[in-house]
Amino acid sequence: MARAQQEALAMTPATHVPGSRIAQARHVASSPIPDGTVLVDARTGRRIRLDHFGSRLWQALSGELTLPSLMTALRDEGTPAERLAEDVTRLLARWQRQGLVHWC
Repeated sequence: MARAQQEALAMTPATHVPGSRIAQARHVASSPIPDGTVLVDARTGRRIRLDHFGSRLWQALSGELTLPSLMTALRDEGTPAERLAEDVTRLLARWQRQGLVHWC
């Protein structure tokens, strides 16, 4: 496992168990918009606008990937692995606090 992936695993929320998968919460609907995605939490009615990166991450979560698989799916040529790990971890932690994703 790459160092960035190990660091991302170390920074994930306490409910994460290595090898578990992260998934979109079923009560969250998503709609594409020209510059990203809008999420709607059916429980609260809250709308959350995602930029391009957030949209890529949200779409990748539809496959219930493990964190290392998610990092691989999002890797691109222009983003350093450490930066990717930080961004993914930050968003996943925020989305988990908001009830948008869960570990399964």
